Amino acid sequence: MNPRNTDNKKVLYLIGLLTAAVIGMIVFVLIYGWYPLSVQNDAWIMAGYDESDVIQHYAGWLAFRNSPWAFPLGMAGDMAVGTGTIISFTDSIPWVAILFKLFRTILPETFQYFGIYALSCYILQSVTGYQLIYFKTENAGYSLISSILFATAPILMERSFRHTALGSQWMILMAILIWQKHRKQFSVRHYIHYLFLLVLAIGIHPYFLPMISVFLFLSVLEDWKRGKKRSVLRMIGILSVTAGFGVLLGVLGNGIETSRSGYGFYSMNLNALVNPSSKGEYTWSFFLKKRGQTLGNYDGFNYLGAGFLLGCFICAIEIIHQRMGHVIGAWIQRNRVYVLMMVFCALFAVTNTVTLESRVLFTIPIPSQIKDLCGIFRASSRMFYPVWYSLCAGMILFFWKFMDQLGKKRNAFLFLFLVLTIQTVDLHVCVMEKHRMMRKNASYESILNDETAASIFSEGVTLIKEDVSTARGIRTAAAAALKQRSRLYFSVANSGNYEDSEKEGKRICEEIRKNGTIHSYVIVTDQPETMSGYLPHETIRCYKSGELYFLYERPEN
Repeated sequence: MNPRNTDNKKVLYLIGLLTAAVIGMIVFVLIYGWYPLSVQNDAWIMAGYDESDVIQHYAGWLAFRNSPWAFPLGMAGDMAVGTGTIISFTDSIPWVAILFKLFRTILPETFQYFGIYALSCYILQSVTGYQLIYFKTENAGYSLISSILFATAPILMERSFRHTALGSQWMILMAILIWQKHRKQFSVRHYIHYLFLLVLAIGIHPYFLPMISVFLFLSVLEDWKRGKKRSVLRMIGILSVTAGFGVLLGVLGNGIETSRSGYGFYSMNLNALVNPSSKGEYTWSFFLKKRGQTLGNYDGFNYLGAGFLLGCFICAIEIIHQRMGHVIGAWIQRNRVYVLMMVFCALFAVTNTVTLESRVLFTIPIPSQIKDLCGIFRASSRMFYPVWYSLCAGMILFFWKFMDQLGKKRNAFLFLFLVLTIQTVDLHVCVMEKHRMMRKNASYESILNDETAASIFSEGVTLIKEDVSTARGIRTAAAAALKQRSRLYFSVANSGNYEDSEKEGKRICEEIRKNGTIHSYVIVTDQPETMSGYLPHETIRCYKSGELYFLYERPEN
C-alpha cells in the first residue's frame, strides 16, 4: 500500500474520531441544554429529573463527601449513622465520587458531577460507535453517520439522569470492539483492555460486569480454538482483580446479601423493541403508539426507534429477496456461541415471567436457589443492552457489506441516511420534551431556599425518619439535610442492611416522645398522627414543607 495513502487514511480516521466526539457533545446539548453542566446547579437534581432516583444518587455523593475516609473506600458514614452506606448502593458512580472527594476542600459548597459525567458518556458513546463501525468498514463517513445513531440510542437517552451510571453504555460498545479486534488478531493488550473495562464497571455500575464478561468469554473461547489455552488463566486473573477492586470499594465482601427480590417483576416485555413507553411518559415515537405493559416492565425500556426498525426490516427483505438464507445460516454457525450468548441475555431479560402487552402469558417455575442467584441482577431487562447494540451494529454492518459486494457503496450511505432521518424524526418530540423538562427543573426552588428550613438543617444535626411513606419525599429531605452537612439515621439506598441504624433512630424517637428533649435531632414524617405525637412538648416545633413535617428544637427567645 502507498505510504501516502496510508497516512491520509490515518488523518481521515483521526478527524472522524474528533468529529464523533463533537457529535456526542452536540447531541447531549440538544437533549439537555447547558444546565446540567454547571457543577453548582443542582436544582434539576433536587427537582427529581424524570424520577426521584437521581436525588438518591446525589444524596449518596453528599453523604460520601461529608464523611471521613474509611474502608471500604465507598463507605459514606454520614448516611445510616453507625452502619454507613456503600455508595454503590445509591448508584452514585463511586470512581467519580472518590475522584472528586480527593478535592473536596477546594470544591464549591454546592457541587454535582452528574451532568459532566453524562456528557462524557455521550461523547464516549459516539466515539466508540465510530471506532466499532470503522474497524469493520474503514470508511470514516459511514462510521460518522453510525456514531450519530449510537449517540441518539433511545436506551441511552432513557437512562441518562434517570439512572446516570447506566448511561455508561459505551462500555458495551467497547467490549464488542475489543472482541472483534481479538477475533482478527490475538493480542495480550486486549485482555488489559478488558481488565480496564471491568474495573471501571465495578466502580460505575455492577450491571455492566456480566455484559462485558460475555465478550471476555468469547475472546477466551477464540483463543482456545487457536490453542492459546493460557487465556483461561488470563480471564480468571482479570475477574479476580476486578473482585479485589469490588472489595476495595465495598461492592463485594461487605457481608450484605447481594440477591434481592424483583427478578421476574422488573422484566422486559415481549413488545419492548416496538414499544415507545417508558418512565416519565415521554413521547418516544412520532410514528408508533405506546403499547401496554405490566408489572415492572417500565424498567425494561428497549425501544429500537422507527429508524432502526425500518433498517432491520429492509435488511430482512433483502435477505429474503436475495435468497441469502444459507449465508445467514453459515454466519450463525460460525458465530453460534455468540448467538447463544445473546439469546441467553435476551431470555434473562424476559425472565421466567413472560409478559406481552398488559398480560402475563405464563410463569415458568424455577428453583428458589436459581431465583436467588438471578436476584443479584433483579432488574433483568437491562441485560438486553448487549443484544440491542448487537442488533443495531449488525444492521449497519450488514448493509455495508452487502452493498460493498455489489459494488454499490453509495447505496449503503443512502440507506444509512434514510435510517438516521427516520430515527431523528421519530425521536424529535422526545428530545424537545426532555429539553423543556431540564430547563423547567433548572429553576426548581429548593426547600433550602426557605430560611427556616435552612436553619433547621445544619452541621451537627442528625435527621431521623419516622413513618415516611414516599421515597421521593425522604430522598429530597435527605439530600437537603446532607447539603447542610447534617447526618442521617437511615439510608436512601435501594440495597443494604441498615436495621441497626434505624433501630437506634427509633429508640431516640421514643425517648423524645417521652421527655420532649430533642436537642440536635430533626425528625421527619409525612404522617399527621405521628407529627401530632410530638407537639404536646413545648420544646418541639414543627415545620411543614410539601407533605413532610420536620420536628426540631424550639429556638430560645
